[in-house]
Amino acid sequence: MPGSATDIQARIIAKGMAEDLGQPIEIENLFGEPGLTMGIKSAPDGYTIVYGGSGTLALLPNIKKVSFNPLNDLTPVGRFVISPTLLAVTPSLPAKNVQELVALMKGSPGKLKMSTAGAGTAGHFAGELFIAWRG
Repeated sequence: MPGSATDIQARIIAKGMAEDLGQPIEIENLFGEPGLTMGIKSAPDGYTIVYGGSGTLALLPNIKKVSFNPLNDLTPVGRFVISPTLLAVTPSLPAKNVQELVALMKGSPGKLKMSTAGAGTAGHFAGELFIAWRG
C-alpha cells in the first residue's frame, strides 16, 4: 500500500540496489494478492522482484483462499527488515502496563476497541492473539 512500512522499505532498498546495479529500479506498488499475483505471473526474465511483508506472504494465505502458494510460487532471496509489533493505548485509558490493560479488558468485556494497519496484517494477528490470550 502506498506509504506503508513495506512501501517505504522497498523504496529504500531499491535505491541502494539501483546504485549498486548502475541502473534505475522502478517500483510498481500493487498491494496484497493482486501485486503478488502479478509478480508471480511475470516473465522469468530477472527484471521483476516481489517485495512483500509477512501479512501478504505468510498470513493472508492462512485466512482466505488465495491464487498463489507462497511456498511453491516464490523463492525467498533475502530478509531485509525485522519490524517489531508494539502495544500502545491512549493516555486517557486507565492502564499504564500490560497487567493493567488485561485487568481492564477482563473487567469490561467487549467495550474496548483495537486498531491496526489493516485486516490480515501482522499487527492485526498480534492483536487478535493478545485478545485471545488475555482471556
